Amino acid sequence: MRKSLIILSALAAALIPASSASCSGDKAEKSAVDFTSTAHTEVYDVTRYNRPQYQWFIFDKDKTVIDSGISEDTAPEISETDTKISVYFSAGDGEYMYREYYPQSGGMTDLYQCITDEKGNRICFSDKAGTFNFAEVLHKYWDTEEGVNRDFFTNLDEYVIEDEVSAFKRAANEINTSYNSADIAFDEGNNMWAVTFGTIGETGGQTVYLDGKGKTRLIISEE
Repeated sequence: MRKSLIILSALAAALIPASSASCSGDKAEKSAVDFTSTAHTEVYDVTRYNRPQYQWFIFDKDKTVIDSGISEDTAPEISETDTKISVYFSAGDGEYMYREYYPQSGGMTDLYQCITDEKGNRICFSDKAGTFNFAEVLHKYWDTEEGVNRDFFTNLDEYVIEDEVSAFKRAANEINTSYNSADIAFDEGNNMWAVTFGTIGETGGQTVYLDGKGKTRLIISEE
C-alpha cells in the first residue's frame, strides 16, 4: 500500500516554494493548477528514468503548504470545492487511496485505502490503525459464550501481516456476511490485530482477532 504513495511532512514541504517544485527533475512540467476561493493544489510531473512520478502540493488560502507528497505511476486526481479538497491516488490493480482536506479549518482526514476484496466488497478504511489491548478483550469475554467463537477458524496456517491491508484481507477470510465498513486496530504489546467488519449506518458487526503469525485467535459477533 505504501509503495504507491510517499507522504512528505508538511513542515519539510513548507520550506519548498511552489515555484521551485519543478526542480525535482529537469523535464518536470506543471500538469495542473486548480484554484478556489479558499485553497489550491499544484501537481508537477517529475518523471525520471522512465519511472512515472508526480510531485503534488496542497496550499491553504494563505498559500501555506498543508500537505505534499509523491504519487507513483499516475498523477493524483483532485476535486475541490469552497470547503473541501479531495485527493485520490491510484494504488494499482484497481485500488486507490484518498485523503480529504478542509482548508478553512486547517484539518485533514487520515489517508484512506480503498480496495475490493475477494468477495467483491468495495471498502475503504484508514491506513492508520487504532489501538486496543487483547488482554482486556479476553477478560471481557472470558465467561461469555453467545457471539464468541474460540475454536472454529479458517486462518490456521501462518501468514505474514505487513500492514493494515494485509490484516484486512486475512481477517476477511473468516467473514461470511456482507459488509461495507472496516475498522482496524493493533495491539503492539501482544502483537495482535483486530479487524471489525460492519455495515455503515448499522450497529454491531464481527471482529476478527489475528496474532502476529496471521492465525485467527478469536472472533466476536455483536448486534
